Amino acid sequence: MPKLNPYIAGPPLTGDEGFYGREDIFRFVRDTLALPYQNAIVLFGQRRIGKTSLLYQLQKPHRSPPGFYPVYFDLQGRAQQRLDEVLFGLAKNIAKSVALPAPQQADFRGDGDYFRQRFLPRVYEVLDDRRLLLLFDEFEVLGERPLEEDAAIETLFPYLQELIAEEDRLAFIFVVGRRIDELPSRFKSTFKTAQFKRISVLSREDAVQLITDPAKDVLRYAAAALDRILFLAARHPYFTQLICYVLFDRLQQRGQRRVTAADVDAVIEDAMEMGAAGLTWFWDAFPPAERFILSAVAHVTDEGGVATEEEVREALQRYGVQLLGMELTNAPDVLVEWEMLAREGREGYRFVVEFLRRWIVAKHSIEETRRELMLASPRAISLYEAARSAHSEGDLDTAIEDYRRALAANPNHARAQLGLAQALYEQGRLAEAIPEFERACKLDGAGAREGLIAARLALGRSLEAEGKADEAIAQYESVLKLAPDHEEARSRLIRVWTELGEAYLAADRLDRALKAFRRALELKPLDEELRERIAAVNQRRRELMEIEWKRGAVKLGLKEDQLREERRLRELAEAEARRAARYIELIALLALLGLALSAARSALMYVRLSALACLLAVLYLAYEWRFGRPSVPTDLARRLSNLPQRVTDWLSRRRAFLARVVGRLEIVDPDGEKSVINLTTIGQRVVTLGRAGDVVLDKDPSLRDVEAEIRARIEGGKVTWWLWRAGGDETPLYDNASFAIGSYYLRYLNPEAQPASDQ
Repeated sequence: MPKLNPYIAGPPLTGDEGFYGREDIFRFVRDTLALPYQNAIVLFGQRRIGKTSLLYQLQKPHRSPPGFYPVYFDLQGRAQQRLDEVLFGLAKNIAKSVALPAPQQADFRGDGDYFRQRFLPRVYEVLDDRRLLLLFDEFEVLGERPLEEDAAIETLFPYLQELIAEEDRLAFIFVVGRRIDELPSRFKSTFKTAQFKRISVLSREDAVQLITDPAKDVLRYAAAALDRILFLAARHPYFTQLICYVLFDRLQQRGQRRVTAADVDAVIEDAMEMGAAGLTWFWDAFPPAERFILSAVAHVTDEGGVATEEEVREALQRYGVQLLGMELTNAPDVLVEWEMLAREGREGYRFVVEFLRRWIVAKHSIEETRRELMLASPRAISLYEAARSAHSEGDLDTAIEDYRRALAANPNHARAQLGLAQALYEQGRLAEAIPEFERACKLDGAGAREGLIAARLALGRSLEAEGKADEAIAQYESVLKLAPDHEEARSRLIRVWTELGEAYLAADRLDRALKAFRRALELKPLDEELRERIAAVNQRRRELMEIEWKRGAVKLGLKEDQLREERRLRELAEAEARRAARYIELIALLALLGLALSAARSALMYVRLSALACLLAVLYLAYEWRFGRPSVPTDLARRLSNLPQRVTDWLSRRRAFLARVVGRLEIVDPDGEKSVINLTTIGQRVVTLGRAGDVVLDKDPSLRDVEAEIRARIEGGKVTWWLWRAGGDETPLYDNASFAIGSYYLRYLNPEAQPASDQ
C-alpha cells in the first residue's frame, strides 16, 4: 500500500512533523526576552520563508521561551476593523488558550480600556508568574490605509506602543513580510524599542534533513539528487518541500526507491503547476520595479547565468518598459537584500533560487509583467476610463489631461499611451503626437504602428506645403522604415527628391542635384527620365571641371612667366653690379698710380698719404662688390651682395614650381567644393608642399605608390572628400589605374608634364 506523502507544500506547519532547523531563531527569542525591560521582537523575511510556521512552533512547550505563555493571533483581514473589534478578536484567542470564559463583544466597545484594565488582569491571574507572549502574524497588512478614521491602522499602533512601554507582564513578537525601512512611520515608532531578526533560508544541514528525513523509510536520495534539489531550491523551505512533494508522488507511482538527479529535473514543471497558487501569491508581493527586474534577469540568463545591468536595461527597453533612474538603481539592490538575487562582481546579478527563475521564464515574461501591472493600478485604470469617456465625447483637452494623469500613475499603461497619442493627433498637434505614438509602439507595437504612420504622413504633407522639403523628407523616410511598401510615402518622396534635384540643378549645385536624383531613382529604379537627368548632371559636372582645369592651367602659365621675368631681372642686376665694380677698380688703380708718382716729388706728404688711404678704401669697396660679401656697411653694397642669396632662398621655398607633375587627383565634396591633389617629383628629394592635400613622391610613382600614399592619408583622417575622375581628356598613367579604399573610389590621372600649381 502506498505511503502518504510526508512532505508539506503550502500550509503552515502547525505540528512537529516537517519542521526542521531554525534553532538560531528560537535561541534569539529566548535570549532577547530573558533581558530585563526587553519585551518586543520583530521577525521579518520574504514570503513563504516559514514565518507563520515559526510562530506556531513557538507555541510548543519545548520551544517557547521559559516563563512565557505564547498566544498566536493572525491580523490578516483586520486592517479595516475598529480597535475594539481587533481587541475583541485578540481577547477571544487568549481566553480560549488559557481556558477563560468567552468574552462579550459589547464589553470591548470604546477606546480599549476594558481590554487593558479588566481583561488582562484576569489573564495574569490564570498565568500565575508566567508572562503573556502575544504572537502577531501578518502585521504589515495594517499598512493599507482604510477609509474609516477609527480603523485599526489609525488606533492600534499607539495602543500597542502604550502596552509595550507600560505592561510589564506582556511581551510581543511581530512578524512582517517587508523590509523594515519600507514600513510606514507608525510601524517604526511602534517598534522603536524592539529587537529585529531576519528569517532566511535553511542551513545546508537543515535543508538536507528536510529532504531526506520525511521519506527516509521509502526513498533514498543519491548525492547528485541532493545537490540538484539544493541548487534548484537554494535551501528555501517552501520550494524544497514543493519539489520533494511532487518527486515523492512520481516515484511512488513508479515503484522507484532511489532518487536521481534526472528524477529531480523531470518533476520541475509538475512542481510549478502544483505550486501555481503559492508562487503567484509569492510573486504578487513584489512591487512593479522589482517584478520587472526579476523578469528581465530571468529572461537574459540561463541556469546559473549572470545578467549585467546593461543587459537588464536593454531587455526592458526592448519591451518599452519605463523605469525611473532611481527604480532601476534601487530595485536590484532591494532584491539582493531580500535574497532573491545575488550580486556577481560590480554590475552582475544572478538568481538565488533557480526554481523561481524557471517559473518566471515560463509564466511571467517582461511583456506579460507589463500587462499585469497595467491592470494592477486602480488609479491608472480609473483615470484611463475617464479619459476614454471624454475622448469618445469629443472633449479632447480633458481626455489628454486624464491620459497624462493615468500615465503618471502607471507609465506602462499601453492603452493610455496610445489614447494620448491619438487625441493629440486628432487635435492636429502632430509634432507632439509623434513622440507619444513612438512610446506607444514600444509598449504595444502592433496597436500603435498605424497611428504613427498616419501622424508622420500628415506632418510630412504639412511640412511639404510650407516649403520645408528636407523636414518633409525625414518624415516620409521614417514612414518607409516602418512600412517599406507604403505607396503614398514612396510617391511623395520621389516627387520631393525630384523637385529638389531640379532646384539644385538650376542653381548649378550639381553635387546636391545628383544626390537628389539618385535618391529618387533608388525609390523608382525603372524611371528613364530620372536616368536622363542624372546623365545630364554628370555631363554638366564634367564641363565645369574642364573649365576649372583650364583656368588653373592659365594661372600656372602666368606664374611661370613671372618666374622667368624675375630670373631675367636678377641676372641683369648682377651684371650691372659686376660692371660697376670693374669701373670703380679701374678708377681706383689709376688714382693710386697717380698719387704714387707724385709722392716722390711733392712736399705735402701727409695730404697725399690721406688721399692714398681714401683710394685704398675705394679699392677695397670695389673688391667687396666684386666678390659679393655682405659685411660692407653701405646700403648699395648690402643690396647687391644679398641679391643672389635672396633669389636662391625664394627659389628654394618655391621649388615646387620647378617640380614635374606626374599625376593629379581632383577632389569634389558633396557640397560642390573642389580641390586638387598634385603628385609631383623633384629628383630624389621628398618635400612637403604648402597645401596639406598635396602628395610629393621621390620618383615617378607606380600605382602601388599612389595607393599606399592616399590610403595612409584617408586612414589618417587627412582626406575626407569623395574622389572623382576629373574628365575624359586625361589618359591614365596605367591601363588599370583605379582602386577602392573603403567607401572611396580613386582614379590616378597623368596630365602632360607641367610645373605644379602654386599652392
